Amino acid sequence: MREALLNAVTENDIRAVALTLVARAKDGEMAAIRELLDRVIGKVTQPEVDALEPDPLKSLTDDQLKAVANTIMENRGGLPRDR
Repeated sequence: MREALLNAVTENDIRAVALTLVARAKDGEMAAIRELLDRVIGKVTQPEVDALEPDPLKSLTDDQLKAVANTIMENRGGLPRDR
């Protein structure tokens, strides 16, 4: 089936379809914009998350997160130490 389709489609057919896609993208059609960018630039890939290394910040309490933020800001000279 793929071979039959390849034999039926000319370079001019592909050019016409591409021009239609570009025109629809320029008109603001989001599906056409996504398709065009995916084809021209490539699909955006999500970084792989290592399942063996959980996010260390997710296990902290709100108070612990505030302490971490305060320490970072103190080291940058941004916040006075909360005592």
